This record gives sequence, structure tokens and C-alpha cells, in this order.
Amino acid sequence: WVGLGAGEFKIQFLDTLRDLVEGPEGEKFKVRVARLHSLRATHLHNEYLQTLVEFGVLGLLIVELFFVWCQCRAYRFILGSENSGDSILRIGFLSGVWAGFGGSLFDYPFHRPAQVFLLAVLLGIAIALPNRWEKGETARPRGLWLSGIGILLGVALAVVSVFLMWQANAKYVAQRLGFWGKTSLEIAGGDPGRAYQALATAQDLVPGEGEYTLWLAYYYLAAKGDPNLAIRQIRRARETSDNPNRVMLEATAQLQRNDYLTAGQLLQFVGILEPNKVGLQFLKGRLFEKQQRWKEAARAYLAEIQNSRRTGERSPHLEESYLHLAGILEKQLGQYEEAARYYKGFLETLGDRKPTYPEARLRLGDLSLNRFYDLESAERYYNEALEILKDQGAEQDAGEVEKILEDIQNRKERFR
Repeated sequence: WVGLGAGEFKIQFLDTLRDLVEGPEGEKFKVRVARLHSLRATHLHNEYLQTLVEFGVLGLLIVELFFVWCQCRAYRFILGSENSGDSILRIGFLSGVWAGFGGSLFDYPFHRPAQVFLLAVLLGIAIALPNRWEKGETARPRGLWLSGIGILLGVALAVVSVFLMWQANAKYVAQRLGFWGKTSLEIAGGDPGRAYQALATAQDLVPGEGEYTLWLAYYYLAAKGDPNLAIRQIRRARETSDNPNRVMLEATAQLQRNDYLTAGQLLQFVGILEPNKVGLQFLKGRLFEKQQRWKEAARAYLAEIQNSRRTGERSPHLEESYLHLAGILEKQLGQYEEAARYYKGFLETLGDRKPTYPEARLRLGDLSLNRFYDLESAERYYNEALEILKDQGAEQDAGEVEKILEDIQNRKERFR
């Protein structure tokens, strides 16, 4: 009934979101979370919902009753006024207030001092007492003069109100399209083509919003595999976006085009500004791996894993960090037990989810068979991998695994 309290939404937002994602029904919420514009929310993009969350039903009811009282007072003066200019002027001022109320469905103008001051002035003028000082022969020409001013101001405010409503609606539509396009690129089974159309439309509707330009760059990078077009979009976004992920995205694109010098400079820049940035160590690991600096790559991947554990902020590259680290330890550094440990760590991070390709299980099966000589563990990992391969329709790979399982059975028979 009384809500969370003023300013509590932004404080409790991340904790509540984390509880939902990590709860027993977390899988149902992960796609919804992916649609969020930002995980650092400070306000809901709806003033009425914001009031309801922070001040409860009672707070929202008090605010709505105040607005209704103001409207009734303004209507009474408009209908009872003998001066048409005064009525038209009040209607013009009220149209500005209505624009603010309408925009509150998609934004939070009452949380911005400049906007709330303007709305308060417009509302105050609209409900102020009528002017009753005009008497005698000067009343009529003065009334005509005021009527003309009132008509002009009323028309101007009506035009401004329509423009503000259109702008708010365009921003709302762009946000919805942007969220949908972003989600389609992130989740499995999304449609990159439709995602591109949605992001391009959002960019056209709100050309000054650099976030959509960045997501177009992500589309060119992830879906089209064209780092040059991605970099062009990223540099275009420099003028309209201060998103810190912009530099990280450009570093990823430079890595794809094998420009290791530029990628290293960008990552060094991010490291100076935000040394604990999520994903930074993973990209450093990718850079070192491409340069065949295996020990440095392993340290970077390990740092990404440890940062995720220490901060509690799950890295989107956590699973990849486990796989890359385990692969380097196994194939380049010959540390087989440590490699097996991180392959198992990768499986633990997946939980009940199944990967599209059973890389970790295949490597654990190979290590168990050829390095640790543990036939039981090898058979178990290969059987799990075989199940995933059959589910994915990878018949050729499944056939290879079946041959290995037959060999394991033969070895077990010989040892009996």
C-alpha cells in the first residue's frame, strides 16, 4: 500500500533481478532480462508505475486526486469565464500539461527538474483565479487583445504538445524495436535479418540515440561477420553514445580483422579507465591467444573467471573463458589435470543446460581415456557427448564417438 520508498527502485532493482534469474524459475526470466535496455536502471519509463512502486497505491491515489482536482478547477474557470481569450489561454496551458501527462506513460518527466518546473508553471497558470480587474470601456478592446494573444499561444502550445506526444511515441516505438532487435541477436534461434530491420528502423526514428547504432555494429560483427562495417558503425556512434561497451565492441571487431595492435591499444585504454570491467580479461585472452602468447592468455582467462566469482557479476564470456583456458592448459601447456578441472568447471556453469556442441565432454573423455586411463569416466563423458550430438543431428561426429565407445568396451573386456 505504501510502496518501497522514494529512490528505492534503483537500489533494489539489481537484487530483485538477480533473485529472479537465479531462482528456481530463472530460465523463464532470462529471455526477458535480455530485452532490458540496461541493467543499471534508475527509473521505470512510466511515471505512474514509478509512483506506484515507490509510494504504493496510496501515493498514486493522492497524486491522481490532486491532478483531478486541478483539472476540475481549470475546467470550472474555462467554462465560467466571460473572457474568451482567458478561456483559450487556459486551454493552451492545459494542453501542455496534458502532453506531460501523456508523455509520462513512456518517460519520467516528473523526475527531471527542468521538465517538472515547466509543467508546474503551466498547471499553476491554468488553475489560477480569473482576471477580474478589467472594467469600463477599456474592457472590450483589452479583452479582444488578450483573446488574440490567447489564441496564438493556445495554437502554439497545441502544436508543441502534439510534437512532444509524437516524439515520445517515436521514442517508445524505437525502444521496443531496439529491445526486440537486440534480443533476436543475443538468443539462440533469433532472426538476424528481422533484427537488422528493427534496429535500422529504431535508428531512423531516434537518430540521436547511439545505442541502436552500436547494436547495428553488433549485427554486422556477430551475424554478418563483417568487422569493417561494424567499425564504421561504432565510429559513427562515438558522436551520440557514451556507452563504455563501445570501446570493447571496437576491440572485438579489430580482433576479428587481425589488427592486434589497435585491439591491444583499445583494451589498454579500457583497462586504465575500468580495470575490473566485465569481459575485459576475456578479450585480452583472445588477443594473447591469437598472438600465441599462451601463458598470458591463460592468466587472462583465469582472471575473467576469478573476477566473476569475486564480484558476483556473471560475465557473458564465463563459459567461453573456461573452455579457452582448459584448451590452452591441455593442448599448449600440457597441464592435463588443471585442464580437466576447468572443463568440469565449464560443465558446472552450464548446469542443466546443454551446449550445442559437447566440446568439454569430448575433451574430458579423451583425457580420461588417454591421459588418466580411467575407462569408466571416459565412457560416461563420451556417452553424454553422444547424446548431445544425436540431439543436434551431427551424425558424422556421433559415428566417430560410437567407434571410440566400442574401443572402450573392447579394452574393458580385455581387462576382465
